[in-house]
Amino acid sequence: MLQILPDKATWQVTHAAVAGDVPPVPLRVELPVSLFPYAYNKLIHERQVHSFSKLEDLPAEAYVDRETSIEWGIRSCLYIPIILADSVVYIISIDSVISEHVWPEEFIPRLQLLGEIFVNALERNQNRLEIEERLRFERLDLRSFSRFCEPRA
Repeated sequence: MLQILPDKATWQVTHAAVAGDVPPVPLRVELPVSLFPYAYNKLIHERQVHSFSKLEDLPAEAYVDRETSIEWGIRSCLYIPIILADSVVYIISIDSVISEHVWPEEFIPRLQLLGEIFVNALERNQNRLEIEERLRFERLDLRSFSRFCEPRA
């Protein structure tokens, strides 16, 4: 799963699962969108699913994406934008590096729903952590204030 970072010039892998014979994907590394400008435009600006079953399926204007895919060993991909509060915040990214793969159309809405469930869970967890942090700060602030107000002998 890729997260679109607030500056909109980078994205990062936040969660990954790989097949046993595929090297692990580094997490939390910021990747410039310039590596996949065609996919970025389709996903973020057009809010459309982006996929290809073989590199030859990519249009001529996706030459940078094609070169990056070749360099990274990506033979097929399926990228699904996940929209929250009217913005694309995450992307489900499925890359095939061992063989070319045809992506069945009926999988896309199911994966999109799964992505929305994951993103909502991530957002709820983030909100919970922020509330807990605020409560810790308020308790600390209250203790400091009460010490300041204690009568001195």
